[in-house]
Amino acid sequence: VKKVIAILVSSILLIAVSAAIYLNSLTQDEFIYPSVSIEGIDISGYSIEEAKTILEERLNLGKIAFKFEDKSWDYSLKDLGFSYDYDKSIKEAYDIGRENNLINNWITIFKLNHSDSVDLKSYRTNNYQELDTIYNQIKAEIDRPAIDATLSISDSISITPDQVGAEV
Repeated sequence: VKKVIAILVSSILLIAVSAAIYLNSLTQDEFIYPSVSIEGIDISGYSIEEAKTILEERLNLGKIAFKFEDKSWDYSLKDLGFSYDYDKSIKEAYDIGRENNLINNWITIFKLNHSDSVDLKSYRTNNYQELDTIYNQIKAEIDRPAIDATLSISDSISITPDQVGAEV
């Protein structure tokens, strides 16, 4: 009976040590854990550099067009000073399963591998100075004062037509 108990205890201990080594190896992985995405873009299984490339390709800020009469100004939102902080977003994704104590990290990794998923929001940066510069350039092209029509009678009659003003 003592021999059976010793074998049983040894087996349980061997299984526990093997599980601990396996789970520890998971936490040392240099890739983002399964079921992790940013703004719906799956970046699990990728390195930090690969995830950044994917986000740069897929997170497109788009463009905006300003129009007035027959004039048009087209800018990307990046030109206007709006951008993503890819590094901060990816660091947050990478830290999932690595940021707590060993047991909590193992639990998180297990859940990510079996049922849970995490979709993070991206971090954005705004530099309103760029927007102000472009606004002032467009304003300089559009703004014009309103001028009332005039009628001048002297040796001849002179009519100056009115001018509709515009202001951004």
